[in-house]
Amino acid sequence: MSVEEVFINHLRRALSHLYEPDVLRASPLASLLLPPEQARQPMALSRLLTEAIESLKPEPGTPPTAPAWRIYELLLYRYVHCATQADLAQQLAMSVRQLRREQALALAVLADHLSHRHGLSPADLAALSDTVPPPDDSGKLGALSREFQWLQESEP
Repeated sequence: MSVEEVFINHLRRALSHLYEPDVLRASPLASLLLPPEQARQPMALSRLLTEAIESLKPEPGTPPTAPAWRIYELLLYRYVHCATQADLAQQLAMSVRQLRREQALALAVLADHLSHRHGLSPADLAALSDTVPPPDDSGKLGALSREFQWLQESEP
């Protein structure tokens, strides 16, 4: 797996859990993209990712059929507004399969935007290679296991 793919996987996980502080707190993206004093603040990473998506909004006058609009809308509705893939595919008048392909493209565009915006070098991205994101555990069982882990780690 290339360093770009690892970066995109971490980005996908952070976006999928954009409103879950415990997941964002554990994300290696925080220390990579945020100043050290903000790296432990999970909502700082949420704000940064939301602002990065907003910065991809096309300029006024861009034709509504332009690919830039599709990328922006896909990221905005899928991650910021938490739309399901099925609902978003219906809204954008495409199949779920096509949506998945376009979502992968949109994540690559966002990852490229973030790496340029924050001046990330290949060496910075290579540091992420050591931290493979855990499998997605976004269901009820995953939430319960994270809560149980938090309880175990907290002081009595």
